[in-house]
Amino acid sequence: MHRIVAALLRDFVSSYHIEEMDESEQFERLINYCVVAPEVVESFDLSDITTGSDDDGIDGVCVLIDQEVILSVEDADELLNDGRRNHDVKLVVTQSKTSESMDLGELLKFHAAIKRFCHDFQYSPTDPIEQNSKEIYSKAIDKAGSLKDGKLSLIIRYAYTGRFLSPKQIIKAIDELKEDIFNEGYFSDVSYEVLDRDGLAGAFKRTTSPIEAKIDAFSVAPLPKIADVEEAYLAVVPAKQFIQNMLADEHNHLRLHVFEENVRAFLGTDNPVNSAIGETIKNVDSFSRFPVLNNGITIVSPDVRVQGLSITFVDYQIVNGCQTSNVLWLNRNDLIDNMMITLKVIETDSEDVFSDLVKATNSQTKIDNDQFLSLLPAARKIERFFNSYTEDENRLYFERRDRQYVGQGVPGLKIFDLKLLARCVAAVYLERPDLSYRFPRKIFSDRSLSSVAFHEENREIIYYTSCLMLYKIAILFSNKQIPAEARKFKWHIMALLSHRLSSGKIPNLKSKKIEPWSQKIIGMIINDPKGFRDEILNCYEQYKELGYVSEDRLKRQAIFDSMKTKL
Repeated sequence: MHRIVAALLRDFVSSYHIEEMDESEQFERLINYCVVAPEVVESFDLSDITTGSDDDGIDGVCVLIDQEVILSVEDADELLNDGRRNHDVKLVVTQSKTSESMDLGELLKFHAAIKRFCHDFQYSPTDPIEQNSKEIYSKAIDKAGSLKDGKLSLIIRYAYTGRFLSPKQIIKAIDELKEDIFNEGYFSDVSYEVLDRDGLAGAFKRTTSPIEAKIDAFSVAPLPKIADVEEAYLAVVPAKQFIQNMLADEHNHLRLHVFEENVRAFLGTDNPVNSAIGETIKNVDSFSRFPVLNNGITIVSPDVRVQGLSITFVDYQIVNGCQTSNVLWLNRNDLIDNMMITLKVIETDSEDVFSDLVKATNSQTKIDNDQFLSLLPAARKIERFFNSYTEDENRLYFERRDRQYVGQGVPGLKIFDLKLLARCVAAVYLERPDLSYRFPRKIFSDRSLSSVAFHEENREIIYYTSCLMLYKIAILFSNKQIPAEARKFKWHIMALLSHRLSSGKIPNLKSKKIEPWSQKIIGMIINDPKGFRDEILNCYEQYKELGYVSEDRLKRQAIFDSMKTKL
């Protein structure tokens, strides 16, 4: 392996504590992370998208719906039945090779596997990750009426550690695959890239570095002093420059991450308001009035630098103006050079102010989803509790805002966003490892669950305790103190351990009794690591006694209930 790639891999392995895996497995996860992370706006578990030894030529596969990794057919069905007809659905497939040469035969095997997956609906993969993704993919096709343009997009990445010089045979094979895929008619767009060592270095850097953009404004007016806001401005900027510098990445793709804090998903061009925005943009008589006809776009950043009429943004978020930005993006080739838009620019590094701004600028949106849950007082208390721990090996980070800790040297394994935190709580305190495993959306969408998991009166310690348990289990895997085969049971092991320690009687999450009970778990994890490991191994042994456990069984509550009856 080339020295540059080896250095990147070491950093990645250290950040996610996957030292126990062999080099090829580590490299597969690195590639899957670099490919999927830019496409989503929340965390995902690499074990949910990385295939195992039973794969037939695909090393990573997943289906994304509206920038979210979907883990079950049921979650896909729920999303695609919400009445919208412009869901953005993508199929991602990857192949990773640690060699420095690109083998045509290996590439053709990869292509054959892609065609089997995409076109042969009688074919059933033997790998459980691939099989699960195939079922979700099939569901998406059946719901074509709910998809943008009635089709999916396909992202294909082939990675290796050499230099890609575009040999004719390889290019021909890629072109032939893309033609075959288009001819089948399931995809509106196919993005195929060969990630060589330079491409991989760039891809990895994009996941670990803050987003930065610079724009030259027509006018900039500072606003009066605002509490907890360093600086605020009203700016009028060229629309084309806003799109090129702030919305487009270096590959001219839309930067999805900058919309993560705007809780209103793009409603499509059929929406009356968005249709009117599009008509204004295209009308030669009205485009000049756009800055006064449109409410403008609100941008929040922890680091805004204004020099004359030049504005630089670091790690910025568009918290209001998702619809306007997307319509501008779709019409970017029709924009007139001197068309202007209005920006409200706010610099703050206070997460509380950030959350208040998001709520205020999205007040017309329902707040019963996981994005808005991250803005509620409960989330603020959780973050403060996590931050109360000193900078030691037990320090964990609750990420209320996407990419909140990018570029700060925080190991990826120590970062827990709301979705991952919810999966931990569901396993340890709600005794629902089935939801943690394949139905994390239900923790938010089912009010009977979300009202328990995120009640404002819950004790903050439950969130830290459950996340600490997952983190320490990952360390045990890294140190090879737990068999790698136990990974698929990790959520069920967490639930069973919690049940064993509580004798089946977990205190109410709002009561004072939950504090000493949680401290007991924390104490064992931190002060008695051998005892904690032994408990984890005992739980795993109980699941092993079941023999072969299929993907479908792990998705059901019944398997955990059967374990409880044996205690």
